Amino acid sequence: MKKGIVTQNRDALMSSEIFEKHRYKLTLTGHKLLIGLIQSIDHEAKMFTEVGYDIYGLFKFLNLENRNDRYDVVREAFEDIVRNPLIIRAGEKKWAGMPWLSYEFDKEQSNFVKIEFTEKIKPYLLDFQKYIHLKGRYITAFSSDYSITLYPVFRWILEAHHGKHDVSFQRLKEITFTDDPKKHPSYNTSPSATKDFLTRVLGVRMNQKTKKIEILKDSPLLEINEKSDLAVSVVNFVKEGRKYTGVKFHVANKSVEKKASDKNSSVQKIPNEKLSHYRIPLKGLYEDMHNYNKEAKAAGEKEMAIQDFVDMAGYFLKGDGYAYKKMSEKEQREAIKSRDARTKAQEQDSQKRLWS
Repeated sequence: MKKGIVTQNRDALMSSEIFEKHRYKLTLTGHKLLIGLIQSIDHEAKMFTEVGYDIYGLFKFLNLENRNDRYDVVREAFEDIVRNPLIIRAGEKKWAGMPWLSYEFDKEQSNFVKIEFTEKIKPYLLDFQKYIHLKGRYITAFSSDYSITLYPVFRWILEAHHGKHDVSFQRLKEITFTDDPKKHPSYNTSPSATKDFLTRVLGVRMNQKTKKIEILKDSPLLEINEKSDLAVSVVNFVKEGRKYTGVKFHVANKSVEKKASDKNSSVQKIPNEKLSHYRIPLKGLYEDMHNYNKEAKAAGEKEMAIQDFVDMAGYFLKGDGYAYKKMSEKEQREAIKSRDARTKAQEQDSQKRLWS
């Protein structure tokens, strides 16, 4: 049996698809434990195997060392993970539940909890092409169910959408499991449903005097901003016709790692079977940053320095005039196609200016 280690200094990798399309609901402790276990997945392996975790290591990860009920808390967290699978929704009449793992513990036999992730969860935790990083030390710091549920969504916005993305109210309700009108009428059917959802679940409101969106005290968004590596703000509410339908988020990293090589050092093993390094000249990245800052300035937002932009876009530098990023073959083809199209458009524009 392979031995696993959970630590607050390691990242967990999860498929971006989970936060784009699907959802799962766990208790605060169950959520923390699951992320801790996902951290030690061997991404160079082709299949899951049984792994043993020292029960005292789990106590430490969950900050339970001094609690008398720590065994009960961990047991209940495992039961929570088993009871609540990843919910796959492909349509109104097509959905499924993917169990996370199986577990076994016998204090009289060993101090190790035996766990094995299921084969059905493999596309979401092992065999994926696009993924996000979840920081263990921030996950364990949260004290709100909504904070720990929304943090991965904001990581997804940062990593998959370069920090800017619109999310509909309906999707936010699905993610936070507040979309059932019978269980949560105040968020769905009451006259003030949207206002109540924004203030109680997200923790934001429009200041009627300044006409600016404020993050409320003791709210999930405030906790994420105070306890994690992310700076999350609501730029505006999305409006379709007369109706507000979603939230326009802006997510940024608070700090940039000093060494590019440190980016993935906290992950046990990065998937490399389907990923390879894609590089672009720094000149191209500077152009992308210029376009990004142009849009940010027009929207009244803070412009980014090159190192901040490199980090946000998921690249790292080697000092050779290029920026590097791990991508699948498909992602590289799409990136090359997009860059070629952009270069062609720029050349055509230059020719027009030359002859005009």
